[in-house]
Amino acid sequence: MKLRIFALVLLSSLSAQVLAQVDNDCGRVCLESYVDRYMVAMENQNIDPNLFARNVKFTENGIQLPFGKEGLWYGMSGRGTYDFYVPDIETQQIAYIGTVREETRGDAPDSNVAIALRLKVVNDLITEVEQIVVRPDGDAADADDPASMFGNTG
Repeated sequence: MKLRIFALVLLSSLSAQVLAQVDNDCGRVCLESYVDRYMVAMENQNIDPNLFARNVKFTENGIQLPFGKEGLWYGMSGRGTYDFYVPDIETQQIAYIGTVREETRGDAPDSNVAIALRLKVVNDLITEVEQIVVRPDGDAADADDPASMFGNTG
């Protein structure tokens, strides 16, 4: 009898934990909001502890960099007009392809940059950021046409 009561208590406890985990999962709109908040944080160079885990892992173009100090975090000056979100609710990750503006050195105008991004969200915080930034050669890229950013202008 004691074993049955223990088993029932254990099962009800596990069920409550599973339900709590499901309730805390982030859906499509929620995951997309993490990308939008990430992009604002990057543009403002704001490492908000309410958005990012303390030990967030950050890579840009396959190289692990200090978070918030290097790469596009250093020079993003605004968002472009192209946004494509691919949320994975089951794994609490989201992929994103879009365009941004990046400051250039000297008197040159800001350049158009393509970004491919993956974020991992755990306990309401971004724990992993993996981004690929494509900086086009010359002025051939069009910020409204991401294909041109990758050299596909035809």
